[in-house]
Amino acid sequence: RDRETAVAVLAKTHVPWFIGANGSFAAPPGTPAELQPPQMPAEAMEAMLQHQPLGTPEQCAETLAEHLAHTGCRHLIVTVDGSCNRDQTLENIEAIATDVLPHVPTLGAHFG
Repeated sequence: RDRETAVAVLAKTHVPWFIGANGSFAAPPGTPAELQPPQMPAEAMEAMLQHQPLGTPEQCAETLAEHLAHTGCRHLIVTVDGSCNRDQTLENIEAIATDVLPHVPTLGAHFG
């Protein structure tokens, strides 16, 4: 998927469970009060999604490269959304390792 489609799908399928009725960040029903997250307006969530490495492998690599260049970081810690089924999650991990990270200029030598 391209980035625009990926953001739209994520916002529609994954974001609603943590965007409350009033448009602020909310935990899933039944989450204990001490584990409730701070409030985050829906606009802030949309802005956050715009900075995530989402979309085609090329778009993800470009976003990661921009973040590395901007911050000066030389290492990444990558987390993968595990809300999909097991097979999809494993496919995502493999795609990140084989289709994305090798194409991030500062990381490519480690994966190529």
